[in-house]
Amino acid sequence: SSHPVCKRAKGVYGSHIALFRTDAVFHTCTHRQSVLCSGEQLFMEMADVMVKEGRKDAGYEFVCIDDCWPSHKRDAQTLHFIPLMKVFSFPHKSLLCSKVHTKGLKLGIYADIGTSTCAGYPGSLGYYDKDAKAFADWGVDLFKFDGCFMPDWHQLGEGYTNMSRALNQTGRSIVYVLCLIFQPDYEAIRKTCNHRRNYGDIYDQWTSVKSILDWTADHQKIMVPVAGPGGWNDPDMV
Repeated sequence: SSHPVCKRAKGVYGSHIALFRTDAVFHTCTHRQSVLCSGEQLFMEMADVMVKEGRKDAGYEFVCIDDCWPSHKRDAQTLHFIPLMKVFSFPHKSLLCSKVHTKGLKLGIYADIGTSTCAGYPGSLGYYDKDAKAFADWGVDLFKFDGCFMPDWHQLGEGYTNMSRALNQTGRSIVYVLCLIFQPDYEAIRKTCNHRRNYGDIYDQWTSVKSILDWTADHQKIMVPVAGPGGWNDPDMV
């Protein structure tokens, strides 16, 4: 049965829903690889490789930063995220955004709906409008919103909807990706986001890949009808 927390996410909150006409193909660096994925230079190199090896021409257009990119505390005065300054140039005029865009690619970034990200970095709860505006100002094109550490899980649907509204109020077209750790009301959540994770995190073992494929195959009846322009299912990159 559908999880109750997403049943309140009923409204269509605007422009970003319409812009995502085809499914996403992107390369991401996850927090499981955070030792390696710790610098802006690596993401620039990814953009170069995606173009050089023909991945951009094949449809891969997003280079996405996952968890572990901010410092462990927000700025005491502005309450903005403080990126790891030794490895990312945000929030200054971002060399990374500029280079990715110059390559004809788009940049994605990560935050969490609750008090902390899944890896323990600052979450966006209480800062949805502030964080959405910051990402828009930085030139971000895709935003992944994870689902960890929400004090009241019954407010997940409301939180996802509020961030949807906040993103649209920035005036920038930003693809909105949700990470769902339950089986939501897909009809409702589709009206609020462009892309939604459907199952657990993938990791570098075939048992993980197989478990995602098995779950996806077993749930085709509920997933296929809600997939289409503006809203897609995501079996975590499989």
